[in-house]
Amino acid sequence: MAALHQKYNELETDLIVRRDIPRESVKSFMENEVSTKVLELYRCRRMIDAALETPNQVEVMAKYNDIKDKVATLMSQSYPELQVKGQISLEVKESKRDIEVEMSFAGHGCLDIDGLTVPRIPHSLSLVASVDMPASKKLNFITDSCYYEGITYLSRSAQTIDIIDKEHKYVGPRFTLDFETQCFTVYDDRIYVMQHGNRHRICIYNLQGKRISQWNYYDFSKGTANMLAIVSGQIVIADRSNQQVNIYSLNGEIKKQFPCSLISDYQLTICSAGQDSVIMTDVCLHKIFRFSLLTGEVEWLSKAIRFPKYMACYRDKYVLVSCLYEFHNIWVLDINTGERLFELVDPFQKAEGIAVGLQIHGDTLLRRDHQTIRYYKLQ
Repeated sequence: MAALHQKYNELETDLIVRRDIPRESVKSFMENEVSTKVLELYRCRRMIDAALETPNQVEVMAKYNDIKDKVATLMSQSYPELQVKGQISLEVKESKRDIEVEMSFAGHGCLDIDGLTVPRIPHSLSLVASVDMPASKKLNFITDSCYYEGITYLSRSAQTIDIIDKEHKYVGPRFTLDFETQCFTVYDDRIYVMQHGNRHRICIYNLQGKRISQWNYYDFSKGTANMLAIVSGQIVIADRSNQQVNIYSLNGEIKKQFPCSLISDYQLTICSAGQDSVIMTDVCLHKIFRFSLLTGEVEWLSKAIRFPKYMACYRDKYVLVSCLYEFHNIWVLDINTGERLFELVDPFQKAEGIAVGLQIHGDTLLRRDHQTIRYYKLQ
């Protein structure tokens, strides 16, 4: 009897090992072959939609011919075929066996089903902390914020850079500026500040507030405020006056310039999307689009959200977007296609407040209005 039991265990072990061989082949096939082809075709379709948005007929025809060639190339390629070796067959006669399947979340917003990981859409917000700015006799709004190595840096309308520490305690001003900040970001122990009132200057400081250098950028538009993003060690700014995207070194040297007909003279916001692209919104024209910094192409364009204001990318899978007027809502878009997937509700946002900022670090979402910073856990 013991020998029979041992033989059964050996057969079951062998079955499990051999079962994993075709399963891994299917998993690899779906991830590397099918998903890649589908994404290429979907991106091509979104590029066509974006190209037709331009009012310039010559540009439409030029992009049409270019995209037509790409579609022809994609369609001429052979369909991927699944090649599975080591398939096994199992005959079962008059037997039953209960199988229990456990589904569990495996961290980083992924769903784990028997070893297969599926990116999970964030579906709720859990408030971790809320930090109010101290009362002041004169108005002193938060104009921008940036989370860097556990510290939250705030720019204030009183021309200071303030600090909230890792324990979510307001520390106070770190240093004082001689101008009001339009926007800023922290990268590699440097603070890059876009000057408000003079939208053509970037000032660079160390973390203690010593000015290291400054330089001017191109944008002679008379429109409202602009913003910057740092992607793979390069500064990206939209030049609205010339409808182009300018890419600079961290020292202000112009590296690349790409035309972009979707850039208008209205208020734009921008954030990095992976290592080689940015997401931009146009509040007044209700546009959100992804722009490649390698090819200069618009990868997709979405008009699914009215008055899109601020956005941030979540684990290179999703884009979270807040609206100018609907304070409680945050929309989730697919970063590769721009498809609208889900709507998050922020129950802690004050009805009379204005949510003017959005930033993500890991699974932590920072949301701000003029006087409050709130930290959420994305779930």
